Amino acid sequence: MELQEKLSDITCKNVLLVDDEEIDLFIHEKVLTTTGFASQVHKVQSGRLALEYLKAAKTQEDLPELIFLDLNMPLMNGFDFLTAFERLPKNITEHCKVVILTSSSSDGDRSKAMKYNAVMKYIYKPINEVLLTELKKISDIKRATGDPIATIMDNFKKHHQRGSRTN
Repeated sequence: MELQEKLSDITCKNVLLVDDEEIDLFIHEKVLTTTGFASQVHKVQSGRLALEYLKAAKTQEDLPELIFLDLNMPLMNGFDFLTAFERLPKNITEHCKVVILTSSSSDGDRSKAMKYNAVMKYIYKPINEVLLTELKKISDIKRATGDPIATIMDNFKKHHQRGSRTN
């Protein structure tokens, strides 16, 4: 109940979860919705399906504000997704920001992921209260100042370049 009180205002209208593990998708969706962090959570089990989902969006409102992306997936891993994501139309890449949500503790993976402009944070599974509270603060600042989300995320990324282990 405490967590729901802290995150009672919806932070994101749309969130996209990209993970090949059904149980992770289920758990993360429950955390995002029961905390009030997101009003809509869409789930896909591969990078390819995530790209299809983004391309199929008819309006900006249909696009997710945040994409929680696993790195270790078969066929199209998270890095392949990020490379393809950068080639999408600007209206998509500027609207959607990525949070790497992975079990990989590799410094090399973290360093590589943080080089992508869309990536704002690198965290370890599972999604938790600390992460959501931090992301909500960013959203509250955006609403209060009227700054575009890209500016907020760029500033956040500069200050948190090394990532954090949030367990």
